[in-house]
Formats: sequence, structure tokens, C-alpha cells
Amino acid sequence: MNFKEKIVDPAVIDSRDKTYHITTETRCEDLMASIESLGLIHLPFIRKKDSKFIIVGGFRRIAALKKLGMSPIKARLVEGHAACARVAVADNTLQRELNLVEMSRALNLLAGVSHDAGHLAEQAAHMALVEHPRLIEKIKPLCRLPGFIQGGIISGTLSLSMALELGALPPVAGKALVGLFAGLKLGLNRQREILTLLKEISLRDEVPIQALVGEERLQELLCTEELNHAQKAQGLVKLLSQRRFPAITEAEHRFEDIKRDLKLGRGMKLIAPKNFEGTEYGLNISFNTLTELKARRDEVARLLKNSALKKLIT
Repeated sequence: MNFKEKIVDPAVIDSRDKTYHITTETRCEDLMASIESLGLIHLPFIRKKDSKFIIVGGFRRIAALKKLGMSPIKARLVEGHAACARVAVADNTLQRELNLVEMSRALNLLAGVSHDAGHLAEQAAHMALVEHPRLIEKIKPLCRLPGFIQGGIISGTLSLSMALELGALPPVAGKALVGLFAGLKLGLNRQREILTLLKEISLRDEVPIQALVGEERLQELLCTEELNHAQKAQGLVKLLSQRRFPAITEAEHRFEDIKRDLKLGRGMKLIAPKNFEGTEYGLNISFNTLTELKARRDEVARLLKNSALKKLIT
């Protein structure tokens, strides 16, 4: 494209119009230092709108120029919405790698000037964005999610899949979970485990997720200074699991009590059925010598007479 260069007064550039805004970075101090040192290397793009101009590409550049008090401003003039949309996307993608929120904004701009999903995928690939239609459809809604979820994406707290899951929840619940995940610095698997437990408890007990997150026992755990992030996350999963599966928790406590009563010797380990859903127990025996094996045999004979074992299997 050939662009006409235009000299304009900063006062006639409406920076509030975000039609073509893609970048999520708001600071411009780095650009101010560069402009003061080297001048403006890459001209911004603008479009005429009524009696003013709006920004097509270069929001931070123009903000830096305005803060530096530079006037007038030289820019490239773009005409027509379709051209502006493509220029806005290219001006960002060809300079740096976009985060998911920026990609979402870019894809929505291109979607507005595309004939269909296939044409959108073709344009997105040409602009160095994602090219798979299914992934495009997942990314597009991100820029319409609440700001706290977009912030979680930008900071790296939330993945694409988790952002979409939280976006489907009531905003107060989503906000509580973003804060929880960010505070504990949880990975995706831990996030999904905790979210699943909270959703199941919420559904069964008819308690909102944000209320569960705010409960006293949970908050006391999160505020325990002696525990690191990993220990808090482990404790949180245990706390939620106990509430979600009270029967299993009770069975675990009973099993541990019986194991203590059995006083198993070294080299012997009693194994419970998975989730205590069956009746088949295991006894793991380890030894290094025949003498140790004979000692384990005698220990098994002792166990068979122990009344605590009878409680376990009856």
C-alpha cells in the first residue's frame, strides 16, 4: 500500500477512539526515551473521521509524542475501514509477538472485513496470526471477556482454556478464582483440579463459588505465612477434597487409625483399595535376605491374629 504522509496537530487526534486498538501495553516511557534520542523512526497511522483523526496504528507512539509536547505530528493517512483494519493488525504483528488478548483484538478486526471463516483464516495466516479456524474461534471471544480475566491472560496466570472456562462463570466467581490462581501461582493442572472441586461442591451444596473461596478455613490456609505457594496449593486441594468426598475422607481416617493399631514393622506396607471403593486390600512386603523374609512371614502371622485387621476387612 502507498500511504500519504500528513502533518497534523496532536489536538485533532482523538486517542479515545479504540476502533483499531490492539496492543495491551499502556506505558510509553520506553518510546519517549527512544524518540528523544533517535527521533520517530516508524510513523503512526491515522484515519480521518469527521473533523478529527483517529489512530489506526501507533497508539503508544502518539501518546509518547503528546507527552513530549512534540507538535505537529507526522503520520501516514489510511482510508477505508478494511484497509485500516489490515494496517492495524500488520502494524502490530510484524513488529512483535502478540499475546492472546491482542490476538483476539486483531482477529476480530479481520473478521469484520472477511467474507467468511475461511477468508478470515487466510488473512490471519498472512498476518502472522493463527491460521487454524477452530483455534481462531476459541481466541476471538477473549477480548470480550471481563477485564480481570484479560488481565490474567496478559500476566500469564490464565491459559486460553482456563480463561474460557472462567469466562463462562458468573463474574464474581471468575474474579475470585483469578485472584486465587494468581496468588498461589498455580499451573493449569492445579487450576483445573481446584476449579473442578469448587464447581462440584458449589453445585451439590448450593453455595456460590466465590463464597466457598471466601470461607474462613480456606482463607486461614492461604494467609499462613509459614507455607509456600506449593504447600498452600496442596493444602487447598486436600481441604476441598475432604469437603467434596466426606465418605472417602472418613474412610481414609479410619484406615490410618487401623494402620497405627497394626504397628506394621519395617518392610511392610498395607495398601487400601483406590478411593476405598472396593474390598480388596494389598500387603507389600520387601526384604533383602531370607532371614528378613522369615521375619516378615512371622509378622504376617501376627497380623492375622490382630483384631484391628479384622475390623478392616469385615
